[in-house]
Amino acid sequence: MLMKETLVQYQFTVEESDLNSGGILFGGRLMAILDNTMASAAQTLTTARMVTGSVDTIRFMRPIDLGETITIRAQVLQTKKRVAEVLAAVYNSRNKLTNYAVFTFVTVDKEVILPTIESQTDIEELLQENFENRVNTREKNAPTSIQITKKR
Repeated sequence: MLMKETLVQYQFTVEESDLNSGGILFGGRLMAILDNTMASAAQTLTTARMVTGSVDTIRFMRPIDLGETITIRAQVLQTKKRVAEVLAAVYNSRNKLTNYAVFTFVTVDKEVILPTIESQTDIEELLQENFENRVNTREKNAPTSIQITKKR
C-alpha cells in the first residue's frame, strides 16, 4: 500500500471548552483529537479492529488559541506484522506547524498481518528511515510489569 493512500485529514475549531487555564488549547484535548485522527489513518490498512499501542512522541511547538481552526494530517509511516506507526502534523489557519506526534497502533486480532507501506518520494523515504530500530527500541523498553507501592 502506498503511504499517500493512508493520509487522513481532519479540521477542528477550538472552542471555549477546549481551553486550559492559560487560555490556549488544552494539550490533553489535542491528544484525544490526534488519537482519533491517527486511528483513522491506521484503519485505512485493514477492516480489523486496531487500538492505540503507545504514544511515542508528541511535540507542542506553538500555542493554539480560541477560535483557531487547526488541520491535522495523519498518515501511516510503516508497518511490521500487526503494528503500524502513524505520524500526524497539526497546522494552524496560517499553515504553520504547531504540533506533531507519532503513535503506534496494533491490531486486536493477533492473526492479522498489515500491508507494508511503500514510499514514493524522498521525504517519505526519510520518514520511514530507522523504522525497524524504533520498533525494536519500543519493544525492548516496554515494561513487562508495573508495581505501584505506597510511599511511607
